[in-house]
Amino acid sequence: MDAHKQPPKLMDRIKTTLRVKRYSLRTEKTYCYWIRFFIRLPGVRHTATELDKAVDIPAHVPRREQA
Repeated sequence: MDAHKQPPKLMDRIKTTLRVKRYSLRTEKTYCYWIRFFIRLPGVRHTATELDKAVDIPAHVPRREQA
């Protein structure tokens, strides 16, 4: 048994889940298309950096200090 075996990638996990739930092949392809689209939408940047820009934080909530 290989100790360095990588866990399945995101799209492989999604496809496996859809197949277990017996979704049609066309639905699987469509879901995978839209997931790829939304992952690539912000310009292939890490989502954590985009999340800070997208979330409107109320003024009464203390903000993190910028390093």
